[in-house]
Amino acid sequence: MRRLLHEPTTFLTNLPVIVLGILWGSGIWEAYGRTLHPFHFNLGLSFYTLAGGAAAGAVFHGFRRHFPEVMHQRIWKVALMGIGLTLYFNLLAATAAVASPVNYLSWRWVPAGGLALFAWQTVKFHGFGHSVKFLALGLALALAAFGLLVWRQSAAGPVSLFLGSAVTVAGGGLWATGWTPHEKFNHNDLFHVIQLAGLWLLYRGAILTTTAQLP
Repeated sequence: MRRLLHEPTTFLTNLPVIVLGILWGSGIWEAYGRTLHPFHFNLGLSFYTLAGGAAAGAVFHGFRRHFPEVMHQRIWKVALMGIGLTLYFNLLAATAAVASPVNYLSWRWVPAGGLALFAWQTVKFHGFGHSVKFLALGLALALAAFGLLVWRQSAAGPVSLFLGSAVTVAGGGLWATGWTPHEKFNHNDLFHVIQLAGLWLLYRGAILTTTAQLP
């Protein structure tokens, strides 16, 4: 496998993110069919875009030695945009979970502006350093919004949403340290495993959260 894949473990840990992102995103969209609430619509989309970003990431980490550098960088930027879109829809979902419909329509342009800046810097710069700043801020805002939802509605659904965001933030913080538990299981692989736990909690929270608990 080493001859075919550049980073086999990172490639493999991306696969469940892709599959579960699609499956759980579909489950959340089924809930949207019942609630017709923008919270479920946007959170479901965030799972789909995460799956797309993970697919690009799997290609980037798994097959990078098979591509010329120009193509390699383009694949990386596609993966970054998948991450950016995931955060964008996650923020829209968090906003819809705590803001009135009128305020949601007004405030949704803030994440849109952030996404535009994220896309600009993704195209302009190489690497991941510039993107981390946007991601850290966005994850913190989503965590705060779901925390507000729990303060208003301390039911199982909102609590699970908050815990899912908290696990994701904690995983991102651990990833930022660069800590690697094993030479064949790096910080990216560890984050993917932690991320799966966060995704399950977010999925569970979305399914359990009803329109009565939302604005």
